[in-house]
Amino acid sequence: MSVLTRIWNGIFSRRVDKALEQEMETHLSLLMEDARARGLNDKEAMAEARRRFGSHARHFESTRDADVSRWLDELGQDMRFALRQTRRNSGFTIIAVLAIGLGIGAVTTIFSLVDAVLIRSLPYSHPESLVYLWTPNPQAGPAVPKELPPSFPDFYDWQRSSHSFVSLATLRQRAVNVTSGDSVKRLGGAFVSAGFFETLGAKPRLGRTIGQADDLPGEGNVVVIGDAIWHEVFSGRRDAIGKTLTIDRRKYTVIGVMPKPFGYPFEGGIPYSGAMGIQRKDLWMPLALSDVQKTDRRAVDGGDAVIGRLGRGVSLQQAQRELSLIEKRLDALNPPGWMQGWQALVVSLTDTIFGPVTRMLWLLMGAVGLVLLIACGNIGNLLLARVTGRLEEIAVRAGLGAGHGRLARQLLTESLLLALLGGALGIALALGGVRALAQLNPGNIPRFEQTSVNLPVDRGWA
Repeated sequence: MSVLTRIWNGIFSRRVDKALEQEMETHLSLLMEDARARGLNDKEAMAEARRRFGSHARHFESTRDADVSRWLDELGQDMRFALRQTRRNSGFTIIAVLAIGLGIGAVTTIFSLVDAVLIRSLPYSHPESLVYLWTPNPQAGPAVPKELPPSFPDFYDWQRSSHSFVSLATLRQRAVNVTSGDSVKRLGGAFVSAGFFETLGAKPRLGRTIGQADDLPGEGNVVVIGDAIWHEVFSGRRDAIGKTLTIDRRKYTVIGVMPKPFGYPFEGGIPYSGAMGIQRKDLWMPLALSDVQKTDRRAVDGGDAVIGRLGRGVSLQQAQRELSLIEKRLDALNPPGWMQGWQALVVSLTDTIFGPVTRMLWLLMGAVGLVLLIACGNIGNLLLARVTGRLEEIAVRAGLGAGHGRLARQLLTESLLLALLGGALGIALALGGVRALAQLNPGNIPRFEQTSVNLPVDRGWA
């Protein structure tokens, strides 16, 4: 028995075994009928039939191996004939493969973008429970967006007074200079309040995150670093914890390393905040505000955003009602004039991040999907036209004894070969298309830089 036969038997053994069992039962029944016709009773007829039939197991194995070997041999013949046909009709093959490849390449490229932006889950625990908290001010006029971050006094009062949230955190992003040896590199960083990582539900790969003891004035000389800078500066060593890193000429002690997917806040993740041309953040330091900064309402100082995690069973509407009541009380504490009139707004974090681009990306996905359908339709018409030109060949093969199934299998094999060649070309075009997309980044699509042709994308489209 050949290796291919053994593999085939292992994969399709149930289907083959069932068919062979039925066939051998038919043979036994015929032998029993013959024995009964010669005057034997049922018991004697059964014994006579089994004696004449011989070893059940031996016939079973030999028949199965012969059938499978014949099938594999025919499949090999079909593949060889299909390869000769593609070489003989090179013009048709090139047109068909190009059409399939362009269609699959376009769909795979755009689906890679949709997968990175919309389908892959955010690297946080239960992102559907995360919300942004804003303080719109109708007195500012319609030109001012409603996504205005709250002041630090409002944020800390929300932390003390609200019950709809498991935790709240605020942050302020900034581009910083990181000194490593003689080189200085500009990276994205964020100054965050204690509980920032816990609110997002993000756990470090190594070490720990920023806690309450770190978020105090004079205690903020610690930093949590991202996976990229961990490998670049510390060569991915586990003893990076406790090492020092010079950030804006100030020494920080590394206390944790975040996993590779984590990079919040990323470009386009916070409305109207500006990302300084940096796609993601690689450094997180404590905000470490003084008591005056936490309570002085005349300074009008705040971060770039406030993130909250809703409590179990708490809806967005319930959190909105509670925060509106709290903000109404706090607004009276602000100095009169334009520093009053603030309201509270609770919105879903995922809707805020992906809402502006969701419809656009799905429309783009639909457009390239239609391109693929048109390409498949054109290839189908070409194949039909080609078959009409091969009627004489098909008639000759049928006259030599080829059955309808064998003829159909040959045509399907040729179509499958074209599809495989077109799929391979499509993947190659998609790899180039994703690189081209990276050069066209408009800067307002979140997680755009994570676009890649990966295994799920290949399985889904190629």
